[in-house]
Amino acid sequence: MLALASPALATPWHDCPPAESTPLPGFGAAEPDPPRESRGLIVRDGPVLRLRHAGGIAEFRDGDCESAHAGPDTCFAYRHVGHFAALPGFLLQHWLWEGDRWLWLDARDGRVREFIAQPRLSPDGRLLAVVSAAEAHNDNAIEIWSRDPLARLWRHVPAGYGLYRFLGWEGEAALRLCVTMRQGDALATQPVRLERAGEGWRLTGRDAPPP
Repeated sequence: MLALASPALATPWHDCPPAESTPLPGFGAAEPDPPRESRGLIVRDGPVLRLRHAGGIAEFRDGDCESAHAGPDTCFAYRHVGHFAALPGFLLQHWLWEGDRWLWLDARDGRVREFIAQPRLSPDGRLLAVVSAAEAHNDNAIEIWSRDPLARLWRHVPAGYGLYRFLGWEGEAALRLCVTMRQGDALATQPVRLERAGEGWRLTGRDAPPP
């Protein structure tokens, strides 16, 4: 179990600040190690990103985005986001021609897993929340993962129009979210919570959308 503190929520859970005025939240209960502590583990050599793990070196090579032949199948790039010695592993963002994915490289065995959005670690480090709001190209969904072993435990895809935004964990059993939904011909944004319910999770709060 990680002995790391979860950052305090900036606003009460019932507030839903405008997305453009809200800084992206961090990684949850863990922050990347300072670059000096990761020296030698991460090497960028032109279009190639190399990450050293216990079993060897993982190599990620950027695609072709500049030539006359560049297109959806060739244009992609990898960005190293952070090294987390306490977890342990590396977080990467995989930029695509349209949209993106997030990758986790386990530093113990070099295995790579894919997320639909940036994962956010729960306060005691056992769970990950992955919240993706997308009208096109990316998945539009909420996912809960276990961290070790890394496995998806629960997934919610809105039945209608619903874009969810992650605001923070509340302990290990609830997340604070905002959702933008259609109300008649207009869009409205309101707060909701995602709470543990038995073996799964459920959305609650004022006018929470149906599962």
